[in-house]
Amino acid sequence: MTEFKSLVTITIDTYKEFSRGFKAASNFNRIIGNVAVFYLLMYIIGILYIGEAYGFLAVVIICSGIFILSKIAWRGGGLQYKRMVSNNNGQVVKNQIIISAAGIHAINTDTGNQATYSLDRVLSIVETDNLFILIIEYKQGLIIDKRTLEGGSRQDFISFIFANCPNLKKKKVRTDKPVKVRSALIIILLIIGLLVSVFTMLRGDDYPWYYDVTVGRYNDRSFGEIADALESVGITGITDELVEMMEMEWSIYNDNPEEYIDKTLLLLSCVGYGEYDYDTWEWTPSESGVYCFDMEMFNLETAYSDFLRGVSAASGGQLQFNNIIEDLSGVDWDNGTGSRSVTFDFGGCTHTIKTEEMNDWFDLTFADKVTDIIMEYHGSGRLWFTSDGYQEIFVFYGDGNWVEKFEQGTGCRLYDKLS
Repeated sequence: MTEFKSLVTITIDTYKEFSRGFKAASNFNRIIGNVAVFYLLMYIIGILYIGEAYGFLAVVIICSGIFILSKIAWRGGGLQYKRMVSNNNGQVVKNQIIISAAGIHAINTDTGNQATYSLDRVLSIVETDNLFILIIEYKQGLIIDKRTLEGGSRQDFISFIFANCPNLKKKKVRTDKPVKVRSALIIILLIIGLLVSVFTMLRGDDYPWYYDVTVGRYNDRSFGEIADALESVGITGITDELVEMMEMEWSIYNDNPEEYIDKTLLLLSCVGYGEYDYDTWEWTPSESGVYCFDMEMFNLETAYSDFLRGVSAASGGQLQFNNIIEDLSGVDWDNGTGSRSVTFDFGGCTHTIKTEEMNDWFDLTFADKVTDIIMEYHGSGRLWFTSDGYQEIFVFYGDGNWVEKFEQGTGCRLYDKLS
C-alpha cells in the first residue's frame, strides 16, 4: 500500500510559509487583496491625472488596514504562532504526518497527541517552496514538509492526492506566488501613493474649493422660504409645484440630509440646467439667472459654446457672445488629449481662448478667462461660482453688491475663480 511520511518542524519561518500558502487558497483573501490593489491604483491614477491629494489620510489608513488584515488573516502572523507554541508547553511543534489510502494520521512527537482525517475531507492542495498544504474542511490546513517527504517523489505525492481525494475542488495544485506578488504590489502602491501624496501636498495642491463646499446656513428653512430668498436676488423659474415636489422628496435623501445636501443648491439645480430636446439633441439654456453644468461634459463637441450660451442666458442677455466657433482640429478624440480653440466676439472685439482636452472633463480655466474678458470689456459685473461639492458647478453674473445680497439671503458662498 502506498504510504507517504513527513516530519514537520513548525518553526516561525515554516509557519509564515504555511500562512502564505493557506491564504493562496482563500477566496476571501484574494478578494481583499484585489480590492486593495484596485483601490490604490484608482487613488494613484487620480492624483497623477488630477493633481490633488484628495482623501490622503483616509486612503492611507484604509489601505494600510486592508494590507495588515490581509497579512494576519487566516493564521498569519507571529501572534498566532506564539499561541501555538504556548499550547505545546513552550516547545516548537513537531508533527509526524502519515498519508495513505486509509487517511491522514498526524502525531505530535512531543506530546503524543494524535489526529486522523479521512481523505474525502481534503478540498485543495497548495504548494510553496518547501511545503505541501492540504486544505481540509472547516478552514484547517495540514502541513507536509517536502524536504522530509518519504514514500515517493513530489509528483508521486500530487498524483496520489488527486487520485484518492474525491472532494478536491479542482485537480490543480495552487501556489503561493500570487500572494507574494500581491503583497509586494500592495507595498509598492502604498509607497508610491504616500510619496505622490506628500509631494503633491508639499507643492500646495489640495482640494480645490469646489470639492470643499459646505452646505448653506439655511437648511432649516422650508423650500418655500428659500425660493423667496432666491427670487429676491433675481432667480426665476421656481414654481409652486417645484417647491411642493422638493418638500415631498426632501426626506428621501438621508435621515440627516442637511449634513451634506444644500436645499438652495437643489432648487438652483432644478432651474439652472436648461432643457434638452432628446429628439433633436438641441439644448436651450435657462434664463433663470443661474447656469448649472456638470464638469464631466455632456456635449463634448460644443461644451464651451454651451458654456457661453448658458452664461449669456443667465445674465438676462447682458452678456452677448457672438460668432462662437470651436476649432476641434487639435483634439485627439481617441485618447482624450490635445487642445481646442474657442473664438467668439464680445465687447466689440474677437477673442480666442485655448483649452486643454482632458477626456470629457471641462477645462475650468476657460471660465476664468471668460471672466477676465467680461471684466475688461463690460464694466463692474463679472462671473461668480459655487458648487455642490461634487461635479456640479453653478455660474452667476453680477456685481459685488449683488453677491453680498445673494450670500446673505441664501447662506451660500460665491467664489470669483473657478480653476
